[in-house]
Amino acid sequence: WFDSHTLEFRSPVQSPVVVHQRAPVGIEVQASQPPVWEQMGLVGIEKDICIRFGTDCKIALAISKAENINHVCDLVNKNKNGTTDTGLFQINTVHFAKYSQRQLMDCQTNLNAAWEIYLDQGFNPWVAYLNGSYKKFLQ
Repeated sequence: WFDSHTLEFRSPVQSPVVVHQRAPVGIEVQASQPPVWEQMGLVGIEKDICIRFGTDCKIALAISKAENINHVCDLVNKNKNGTTDTGLFQINTVHFAKYSQRQLMDCQTNLNAAWEIYLDQGFNPWVAYLNGSYKKFLQ
């Protein structure tokens, strides 16, 4: 607002404050870029991942692909250490405190859980991130 207006302070006898609109100073307004998901032509759950993770959209998409290449919502994998990975982002049982395994088989719930884990720990809980296997899925 202050970029386009000025304030003029006057004595109390007149109107004490007058607002004037500034004259444009040759500033070229650039058209905003479409969102990344739109630029990439994403739809469905991939669009939802991108919207949720914002600036980390491409990394989140790559991790989700490395963990679950076909984005199968109810995919369950048993690990050698006895834990289980479930759903879109292959959420490990160590993160099941808030969500049941059944709930994590829903793509949107799994995405919500992944977002909460990311907010708390970044991408570090995902093996695909730690071992770099997600990089081949970066677009």
